[in-house]
Amino acid sequence: SMAHSLEVRSPLLDHRIIELALNLPASELLRFSPRHGPQTKAILKQAMRGILPDSIIHRRKRGFSSPVGAWLGLPGSTHSAGAPLRDLLHDALSNPAPCFDASAVRAILAGAKRSVHTSGGAGGVVRAGTHAADPLHLWSLLTFHLWHDWIRTYEGPPSHAAPVTIGRAP
Repeated sequence: SMAHSLEVRSPLLDHRIIELALNLPASELLRFSPRHGPQTKAILKQAMRGILPDSIIHRRKRGFSSPVGAWLGLPGSTHSAGAPLRDLLHDALSNPAPCFDASAVRAILAGAKRSVHTSGGAGGVVRAGTHAADPLHLWSLLTFHLWHDWIRTYEGPPSHAAPVTIGRAP
């Protein structure tokens, strides 16, 4: 969610909290603590003092990971999504886009530790070490494959589409 600037912490999206935050001076939204440095969510942390332990209030942010391995049905993953994504992944790795080194992608499919080579900008080559067991690399290959297939066959908007007029509401 953070990678796409989406906020998924629903309690902080309550309109009353947003209205309160919009009416606060910036100095209240971001404070500097000599002990902890820049402190975001200062008011929330202050409100939780005495309710939550200080170790939780002042700990570093921790992201969360998506169960990509399970989505892809990788061995050892729990709650597998089953065959559909695994089949898509196999198709993506068996028939890679032309910008990928097909032998390197096939080596990933076979489980060998190899590098994936893609044609990069400025005439260079971008290299990223990967391994078949790394779900995020496999997910990246799968999503690129799906996008590439879509863009390759996209024919544009229908010719009968009406032009869009943008104006102000009365």
